[in-house]
Amino acid sequence: MFQTELSQGSELHQVLKQELQSFNDVLQFSNKFVSEIESLPVDVLSNMINFRQKWVEQIQMLEKKRKTLQVKANDEQVKAYLKNISDLASKIVEIDKTIYKNLQKRKLKFVQNYSTTSSQARSFTRQVETKDSGSQRVDIVQE
Repeated sequence: MFQTELSQGSELHQVLKQELQSFNDVLQFSNKFVSEIESLPVDVLSNMINFRQKWVEQIQMLEKKRKTLQVKANDEQVKAYLKNISDLASKIVEIDKTIYKNLQKRKLKFVQNYSTTSSQARSFTRQVETKDSGSQRVDIVQE
């Protein structure tokens, strides 16, 4: 029984190391993009989010595995791993907020530009229709 607990403990440490490394990778990857977020096209940001999703899925698998191994988390090293993971996760959440705020701002700007363009087009169409209504039209087929 003691041997099983030791193997679960070392396996838990390995899972936590992998999880911590995955969080570090996501954070580093995200930090590269967040500094350039204003200049990046929307499709690049979308691809970045999709690419990060692979890491998120890996982290979710590791968390499931960790929960099955983690009978008692009295180990100080496990607590340190969990604290580091929690800190990294909160940093990633802040970066995500920045990314989504920027995307929301871009979306609003696009909608405003589209609305303005549509309004101008309708106004132009009305002007053209008003000018045409006063002129005489000649039906070439009848003459």
